[in-house]
Amino acid sequence: MSSAPTTDLIDELTDLLEAEQRALLDGDLTGVTALAERKAALIAALDKAPIQPGDLHGLRAALDRNQTLLRGASDGIKAVAERLRALKRTRDTLETYGRDGKRETIPAHKTKTVEKRA
Repeated sequence: MSSAPTTDLIDELTDLLEAEQRALLDGDLTGVTALAERKAALIAALDKAPIQPGDLHGLRAALDRNQTLLRGASDGIKAVAERLRALKRTRDTLETYGRDGKRETIPAHKTKTVEKRA
């Protein structure tokens, strides 16, 4: 079996991965970011610790689970960014098709002055 310090590292990393999972499920990306540095430090410490076969089985499942959640969060952020870009393009230009069937882009006229009436 593992030594006590190694077991403590595994337990601490397990707790941290559970906190990371909760933060990901809650959409708390600031919380996830705050945990990242500590997670990296714990993984680096485990890399140097004496580990027996099978000691990391539970950690592997938690790491895989969180990796899937992180990938989903990243995909969601990319989708939102693309949607915002599309909305900006819609606001700035109008895309349509001409008589020849080719796409035409018509720039939006932006008025930067305010008309005051008495």
